[in-house]
Amino acid sequence: MKFPPYIPCPRLLFVLLMFSIYLSLGGAGRSDAIWALQDDVTAYDAVLWTTPGTIRDNEQTTIDVSIRYGSDYGRNVTPGDPVQNLQTLYGRTIELFVISENLQHFSRLRPEYFSSIPIHSKETATFQVKHRFPSGGAYRLVVTFAHRGKTYQKLFDLSVEGDHLPPSDKLDLILQKDVEALSGLGGAEGKSASPVYNITLRLDPADPQPGQDVELIYQVHDSRDKPVTDLQVFEGTEMRVAFVRDDLNFFGVEEPQVIEESTSIPIVPRIATKILYGRGVLREILPDGRMIIDHGPIRDLVSIPGTLRFYVSDPEGIQKVVPGDWVEFWVRNEPGASLLITRIEPLGTPDVQRHVDSIRPSPNHPIFPGPLVPVRHVFQASGTYMVYAELMHKNFVIPTTFAIQVGKNDVSDIYVLDTSEDQSFSRERLTTKELNGMRIYNSAMSRSNQDINIHIGDGQLFPPNTVTCASCHGSDGRGRREGGAVAVDIRDATLTKPYVRTTESGRTRSPYSDDLLKRAIVEGLDSDGHVLDFTMPRWKMSEGDLDDLILYMHRLGALDAPGVTNDSIRIGAILDLSGPLAKTGIAVRHVFEEVFGNINTGTQVYGRNIELVVADGKNNHQQSLKAAKHLVEEEQVLALLGNLGDAATRQVIPYLEAEDVPLIAPLAPALQLEDLGTNQVFSIYPSLGYQARILIDEAVKDKDLSIALLYSSNSFGLGGLRAAKDQLALHGHMPALVIPHDFGQLDIEEVAKKLQGHEASVVLFLTGDPMIVDLIAATDRLAYFPTYMGHNLLVSGGMLQIPRAEERLMFSQNIQFGGSEHPLAAELIGILKASPATARERVIQIPAFAAAKVLVDGLRNAGRDLTRESLVRGMERVRLDTGVLGTLRFSQQNHAGVSGVVLVRPDSLQKTFVPISDKREPLTSPR
Repeated sequence: MKFPPYIPCPRLLFVLLMFSIYLSLGGAGRSDAIWALQDDVTAYDAVLWTTPGTIRDNEQTTIDVSIRYGSDYGRNVTPGDPVQNLQTLYGRTIELFVISENLQHFSRLRPEYFSSIPIHSKETATFQVKHRFPSGGAYRLVVTFAHRGKTYQKLFDLSVEGDHLPPSDKLDLILQKDVEALSGLGGAEGKSASPVYNITLRLDPADPQPGQDVELIYQVHDSRDKPVTDLQVFEGTEMRVAFVRDDLNFFGVEEPQVIEESTSIPIVPRIATKILYGRGVLREILPDGRMIIDHGPIRDLVSIPGTLRFYVSDPEGIQKVVPGDWVEFWVRNEPGASLLITRIEPLGTPDVQRHVDSIRPSPNHPIFPGPLVPVRHVFQASGTYMVYAELMHKNFVIPTTFAIQVGKNDVSDIYVLDTSEDQSFSRERLTTKELNGMRIYNSAMSRSNQDINIHIGDGQLFPPNTVTCASCHGSDGRGRREGGAVAVDIRDATLTKPYVRTTESGRTRSPYSDDLLKRAIVEGLDSDGHVLDFTMPRWKMSEGDLDDLILYMHRLGALDAPGVTNDSIRIGAILDLSGPLAKTGIAVRHVFEEVFGNINTGTQVYGRNIELVVADGKNNHQQSLKAAKHLVEEEQVLALLGNLGDAATRQVIPYLEAEDVPLIAPLAPALQLEDLGTNQVFSIYPSLGYQARILIDEAVKDKDLSIALLYSSNSFGLGGLRAAKDQLALHGHMPALVIPHDFGQLDIEEVAKKLQGHEASVVLFLTGDPMIVDLIAATDRLAYFPTYMGHNLLVSGGMLQIPRAEERLMFSQNIQFGGSEHPLAAELIGILKASPATARERVIQIPAFAAAKVLVDGLRNAGRDLTRESLVRGMERVRLDTGVLGTLRFSQQNHAGVSGVVLVRPDSLQKTFVPISDKREPLTSPR
């Protein structure tokens, strides 16, 4: 492998920007080289430059790294600007890993090793480290940083002049190595009075395969072969482990027993502090800087969950978090300031449960003090990997290096991802009993509708559905850590291994049989009869349900996500391809196909294409439900996108909820999420009820007005009618007239006469019937000229033809076009130009485009290990400026991405609709 001595930055403007920053930092007269990044993470850019520009071996080199916003970041920032408010994790701002091409040299550098971080470094996101390269040759540098709850990597290649060392035999290191500890942290050059340790590494399984979860168990002994049992926490953890394939094309970092996806920040409260640690939902940031946070019980202060206003002394924290974020925070009870948050960070881990956490003491002791320290990692591809790790004992850092061969042997009893063409990860269908077991595992509910009760060790009874197996052990059964408690790996291969295993508590246990596993679930006893930890619930369910749960647990961890292969993601959609809405359905399908086509020919989603599977709903409830079952059970789609119309929504959503299948942005604006009680639906539309409330708020400004309500007698209109009546009652009003009609069968002459007879000042349309334009013409013929109000689906070209439309019509509207310079808006313009459609179809194509974009963003947030569960978590992290509907935000508490609409009037001269208000939300109290 050869690296060029210099790689020019692809954007001259960006180089000039960095050069000006370099001069502003006092770089004039220095000989620098700028090195361009070598990866495809486009949300962030980075530039690295060295002083001197020509690097020689054994000479001190200054390395500057600057982190910048990339072209795909969004959030109304300018690409190339410094990233604001990088997260500081356990005292780390950035880390720079230096790896030589021959793999004999590895170093981990942090700016904090060399000096305190000046303010201007944080403001410009530019950091400096120093290093001596031990020999000439090629080096790969990897910088890691954290922002908005996730970690990212940027890669650089450097060439160093000097004598090249010959390559080493990497596999000589695979069994055992005596290591000499360092007297300082990474980069330290002194080794005075350094003790010697014996480190061994054991793998489980012994012959790891690509895509497999591998446990690396380090065993630490001193020079007298005495087990080390007092390892120290340093930099927030017991061990930092880096994995590098010998061609330098794969790089990863892990910490002990952390099993989250590689791009997530492991949230383990290990910072050395005596203050309290907690998690919760940030509700509001008050003008005085205080934060309102939903939280759990606070030890010695508050015994029940609640919401408190916290004072904040973390100046950077306020910039890092926004309302709606799940956050972790460290709080101190100050006599003068009450509860004072000293540090707050957004949570990026997908394992956050949907309940607030108790606020508890933050430990400063290692969870794995030795002699065994377990680490988990998934190797993405075959090859030889160098594994570099650091531990700390008696204030000495212990570096270790091992080599691991991945994919060396063809082990028939190990599950390996099948990469054959058209091979679905869900090729083995679950039986009916296994499906019930899966439902029990994930939701604590049975298809038999029999009760499932959960008790904790002290006899406390949990409310139904608040605790599930998956909430602790994960959807894959691999286990996870919550604070100081560890939910163990319960996959079949782990529980049934034919030898005695030592648990993390130091106790041994025998393999589990089905009967012993049932006993553990019901009575809380392990395979040798020992009482399990009190945090393990005791379950009470029918014998049949327990059998089904055990059957599913045999499959746990060996199943793959429906609709996901190593090179594709299958997404379903229920659209009307026949019947009265066929043209609209075809227009929406075109948008979906174009968006996914652009993704597939571009950056893809972790190397996967998106495959769209469309089923015809035929504008019929029964047919739509049949289509949903076909997509989920036969096509095995991961999720559904943009189901069109009420028929494809009302009966389909309960089915999807029961099957735990996400639905992103159903194109049915009357959808009332609160009525459906769903956790799987993410909507981008303001519901008809939401819009009706805002229109009523506007109408009642004139207290003498009388209001007539015209609604379609389906769930669309009924949802709007209920909201409109409630909002009128809030303001002390009653509707002057309420008129129902069947969609598509509006008797315009009869309705016009009823409206004229009551002489209502305002007519509010709670229907999407296209004959509304004809109704207005009919009332005009009767010399009846009220003000007409309507929702966003009525914003169409026909409204512009109504006489004096700008005086008589008012609509709510959530379209916020970002202009042709906005990349997503420009993409939509290109799609629409290639898709002739009516104005009514355009109204649906715009939110369909936004729906596809937020789905792609959610898929990327979900990470490489994609499942339905991780997609839901990924969608809850979406913060996307769509370019057409403004910025859509989801959270665990809010699956309706839109907040507020504007009011618009027709402009007959300009042939468009112009805003007449700022963004509004429904009032919750009378004026």
